[in-house]
Parts: sequence; structure tokens; C-alpha cells
Amino acid sequence: MRPDAAITPGETLLFLDEIQAAPSAITALRYFLEQMPELHLAAAGSRLELGLSDLPRAMPVGRIEYLHLGPMQFEEFLRAAGHERLVGLLGGLAPGEEVPDPIHAKLLDLLCMARVASRVRHSSANGVPLGAEANDRIFKLLFLDTGLVTTATGLSILDFEQAADLLLVNSGAICEQAVGQHLLHSAPPYQEPELFFWVREKANAAAEVDYVVGEGAHVVPVEVKAGKTGTLKSLHLFLREKRRSLGVRLSSGPPSLLRAETSLADGKNFPFRLLSLPLYLVGQVRRLIRETLAGTTT
Repeated sequence: MRPDAAITPGETLLFLDEIQAAPSAITALRYFLEQMPELHLAAAGSRLELGLSDLPRAMPVGRIEYLHLGPMQFEEFLRAAGHERLVGLLGGLAPGEEVPDPIHAKLLDLLCMARVASRVRHSSANGVPLGAEANDRIFKLLFLDTGLVTTATGLSILDFEQAADLLLVNSGAICEQAVGQHLLHSAPPYQEPELFFWVREKANAAAEVDYVVGEGAHVVPVEVKAGKTGTLKSLHLFLREKRRSLGVRLSSGPPSLLRAETSLADGKNFPFRLLSLPLYLVGQVRRLIRETLAGTTT
């Protein structure tokens, strides 16, 4: 605080941060109301509930209003960014009412700008950089964290406690989210976070690879399987069509590095190496890809 700053009751907001570090200041709050009631005063602190429970003196009951603040909600972010009309639109939306496409796209952009979600864009993935062949119209959303996707899918803590296999909850969507979170921020921190996936762009031949990463001059597909097993048809299609020699599978199984061939119905198979990693090694994916490509792994 500047010692020469003027405090004008009715105009000045006096903000006391980390007030739990000075318990006597908490009990002294009553005197601001009694001796300077026009002054706007706010106090905040870390672990404030614990600080309040350790107070040696009585709290100034009836003189303090408590506000419980969580992270900024999306509507609050819109207001702060000057989009008051969008706030009104969301607040007046009726059940089943459609949102015009331009506004829908704008809201998704702002949601990503608020870092609540991130776009994972489709890339044709013929080479690096992957963003050079990204299609902004084909994307899937990656939430900020697994807590948000859990809530969005209607799951509760009871669903997890009662699940026979946690990894299979919601058909593996939670696992795919967790892996995406790690891959999105797996590049050096000075690079803008970005992540891509691949869908086959041929009619009547649907295929999708969960994620695609670029490492040096190489393009590597990454598939997420919640259980220990699962088909890898889309991964095989990608490796054959793009003539890539390495694929990554993240699952609950043990780590391995195998030489294999794509197993597709038409018999036109292609040799590749499959790097299988347990989900807990997702933070090491890029390093292990580099070492595998360099031939330094055993």
C-alpha cells in the first residue's frame, strides 16, 4: 500500500488479502463498520476456514458478510470480455431452442479462450507441421480437466466408487480426456498448446484415431484403450495409408514394443512397430517416441 494513498469513504475499496496471517485484523473488522461505515472493505485469504477456527477471540458476528467464491463462471468471463448480449442470450435460452450457427461458433471460441475447453482439430496428417493440414470445421472438444468431463457426462463420485473397473467408466471417455490433457501440454511451454486427431475422409469407410502428434519429422498416431485389449483398426488404417512405421497405444496393459503388421480385411498389410504404454506413462509419451524412433530403446 502506498503511504500517501487517499482513502475516501464511499469511493475507496480497501482490500485486505491473506488476512488469516493477522488474526487480530479479522476481529478488528467490526470497528470499520462502527467507526467508518461508508468505507467499502473486502478481505480474502488462503485456507481461511482454518484460520477462522483458530481465532483466539470471538468473531464480529453480524458485522461481516461472507461470500463463497469459486472459479470464474463462463457467463462472468463473457461479461469481463464485454459480451453482455451473449450473456443475455444464454440466460434467456429456452429448453430445445436452437442457437444460430455463427453465435454457436463464437461461444465455442470464447469457451476455448477462457481455457475451459480446447479444440482438438482434425488434421490430414500427411506430414509436419500437423497444423498445416488442420481443418477448423472438424474438431472435438477437450475439457480443461477430467472433473469437468465427469460432470458433463452426468457421473458422480458414487459411479466411480461402485465401478468394477474405474478405467472403463463411461466407455473410456475419462481415459481419453486424461490422455488428451497430457498430450495437449506435452510440448515445450513456449509453444502454443495444440492437439490434433485424424478421421478418415472417405465415404462409407469411417475411421478415427484419438490423437496424432508430430515428433521431429515424424507423425505418430496415438490410440487410447481403457481396458487391456481393444481393436486397433483405425490405427492400422492410418499407418498403412500414411506409410508410417510407429503407432502408440495407451491402455491399462504393461509396456511393450512389438514389431507387427497391420491386420486389415483386404490383406494389404504394412509393417510397423507398436509402442504400448500403460496410462500412467502418458507424461513420457513424447520422450519414448523419440527414443523408439532413434532406436535407443531395448
